[in-house]
Amino acid sequence: MPLIDLPASWCQDVVKVLETGTTGREIRWTFDSTQDYESDFSYAFPNEVYPAIAAYLRGHQPRGCPKRMEKPPGETYDFFFTFKVKQAYGKVLLRPDRKNIVVFSAHLPRFPRLSCE
Repeated sequence: MPLIDLPASWCQDVVKVLETGTTGREIRWTFDSTQDYESDFSYAFPNEVYPAIAAYLRGHQPRGCPKRMEKPPGETYDFFFTFKVKQAYGKVLLRPDRKNIVVFSAHLPRFPRLSCE
């Protein structure tokens, strides 16, 4: 599957949740994503990365890969973005209600390319 332009509606809805949601309520993190994020970014608070992800998703033609997640239900993409002057890897699931997200990844890249490139 090739790298794609992320759907505008998905980006807009994720940005809205990032800008108005609360960690632990509308914005959930997996245990692994929290551990990786804190380790790679010197124990930064989760809400510190939200503006960086939102800026990427609001930018000109954000690109990424569709991902299939077992659960919870929703639409997931992974992508690279910039955080604290470093390239970071993100994977976010937008729940079917389009008002909640799950952050599966927000850490330094483990590979030089996304899986669909």
